[in-house]
Amino acid sequence: VLGSKCVAGIEADEAACASTIERSLAMCTALAPRIGYDAAAGVAKLAFKTGRNVREVALDLAGKTPEEAQAILGVPFTAASLTAEEVARLLDPFGQTVRGTGVVGG
Repeated sequence: VLGSKCVAGIEADEAACASTIERSLAMCTALAPRIGYDAAAGVAKLAFKTGRNVREVALDLAGKTPEEAQAILGVPFTAASLTAEEVARLLDPFGQTVRGTGVVGG
């Protein structure tokens, strides 16, 4: 049984938490409804291969044509061009956890 004395003084390191979320390849899950599973998996693979995070790779795709995106990812990319605003909305970690925000269709 944990008492209040056991957790007194513990504070979350918000910067470390945010960094961990940004490095998570699971963030690609939020992209799948918009760009398709194969393209989202391609984003995850490219992020892993290059050491960049999902947001950086997705932002590289923002504004690209489907053909340009396909050349970058190496997988079919049939969705219309992403925008930087869509990337920010889709990859908002807080929006992904709040039901009914509409971020990922909730």
